[in-house]
Amino acid sequence: MLKLVERFSPEPNYEELYEQHVQNINDTTVFFEMLDETLDKLDGLAKLPELARNALEEIKYGSAGFVMAHEFVHSMPFFKSPSSNIRQEQQPVLSRPSEICIRERARRACQLWREKACHSGQHTFKEDRSDVTGIHIAWEAFLAEVRGWGAKEAAMKTVIYPELNVTREQLFFYARAIRLCVPYDESQHTYKNRGWDVHSAPRIRINMVHGNMEEFAEAFNCKPGDLMVQRPTCPYF
Repeated sequence: MLKLVERFSPEPNYEELYEQHVQNINDTTVFFEMLDETLDKLDGLAKLPELARNALEEIKYGSAGFVMAHEFVHSMPFFKSPSSNIRQEQQPVLSRPSEICIRERARRACQLWREKACHSGQHTFKEDRSDVTGIHIAWEAFLAEVRGWGAKEAAMKTVIYPELNVTREQLFFYARAIRLCVPYDESQHTYKNRGWDVHSAPRIRINMVHGNMEEFAEAFNCKPGDLMVQRPTCPYF
């Protein structure tokens, strides 16, 4: 996995960093290391190999692209301590309002979608932050790919598999969710000697993150007040 930047000035250009993340997603070939796994899951779930094999871009960015973006966020530059040149560990490029919003949204997600034990919030913040920011990066990279075809963004609403009425933009979200559609892991989400797992449970990672995206609500025609419409959305920088 590429490491974006080792260190930077105390006043980074957030827009440039974001654009660089998107560009890295589009340029790298590491997509295909994870693509087969997602394709196999889609094939096995829906028994529709033609759907998976004819929609590589949507699946590529929604699955492998998201995973890459998630890891890129973990490698984002750190703030320098005001009194030292030593960078502070685990202090990412993120606004305070965004941090508070993501922590609270994850905590509330436990109340809405918990299966058994649920400890999302303060303890899972680093991973939740990477999910929330990573999916936006992957989405923007996907849009950049669509524009590169010379296609209008309206093409995202093309029904790619009529029998299921699945559009291109919906498939992006399905591709991300399918990797997390796994049974609740009792061992992972039970307190152990080293503490709770730092990741939110899969159901939280899907619903909390997708519900924070206006693009998801638009893709699935969600209405204000729907459970999957979380407003206001948390800023991801």
